[in-house]
Amino acid sequence: MKNWETVDADEVRILSKHFSQGRGGHKVEFIGIHHNAGNLSIQQTYNVWQSRQASAHYQVDINGRIGQLVWDRDTAWALGNFNMNQRSINIEHANNTGAAGGWTVSEATLENGAHLVAALCKAYHLGRPVWGKNVRPHSQISPTACPGALGGTQRDAAYITRAQQWYDHMTNGAVAPSGPATPAPQPAPSKPATGDLVVDGMWGTATTRRLQEVLNCPYKDGVISRQNPQHRNRLKACTSGWEFSAPYGKKPGSQTISAIQRACGVSADGLIGPSTINALIRHFKSASGATLEDGKLDAGSITIKAMQRALNKGQF
Repeated sequence: MKNWETVDADEVRILSKHFSQGRGGHKVEFIGIHHNAGNLSIQQTYNVWQSRQASAHYQVDINGRIGQLVWDRDTAWALGNFNMNQRSINIEHANNTGAAGGWTVSEATLENGAHLVAALCKAYHLGRPVWGKNVRPHSQISPTACPGALGGTQRDAAYITRAQQWYDHMTNGAVAPSGPATPAPQPAPSKPATGDLVVDGMWGTATTRRLQEVLNCPYKDGVISRQNPQHRNRLKACTSGWEFSAPYGKKPGSQTISAIQRACGVSADGLIGPSTINALIRHFKSASGATLEDGKLDAGSITIKAMQRALNKGQF
């Protein structure tokens, strides 16, 4: 998790369908608990839900890495009961065993899943996690064996106890759980590679990831998060990995854009708009030959091409 206090997931892969916008006026009342009945990565979970009429807000993979697939403000199709869906945030967990092993989850999945429950209970003022009340298994809502061992052998002494310990730590400063869980692995710092970005004037995930490496950003996920949707038409060259919305209750802005703004000598608020675009145009003016500062990055932008050439040299 990037930030437990603000509930910022390690990866954001928002579905384009199979969820409902908004909550129909309902508040979040509980956290729904699920298992994959398999061992899915965040990307695999996204792929499944893009083709199947089901979804949840979060996926915790076998290494404890957390992905967000539906914004908290929207309704995931998770519980087989639409009214309950509107009143809940739902978490899926990857399994490390199959039916013969009881559909258990790994220590890393259990640890970070429980921590996520605590963080959400705190963020939405649900109180200390209590199984069957503000934390409910899928099987409590619909006839199903989901969530496997998380609703059985791994429930009380492991999952819910650890969620309570994390909640106490986050709200009262109590000692954090010291269980044997393996933390989610962090990508090793990587030296910027050279020469492999396609110089096409289009700013997608690969270009963002290289920017994050060159500018030594804390996250290297290829995502530009929480941008103002009013500026989308100014950024026609910006494609995959751009988020033109901010999750409810979370501050807009991207640390990657802040790093770019600092490098270009303008105020760093994390939001790209006309002034930041023009600063970027000026920054690469000698390399691009740009003569117009129009506050736009159109498809095939010569400014982005100049930036990509610089990034291929490990420079900005």
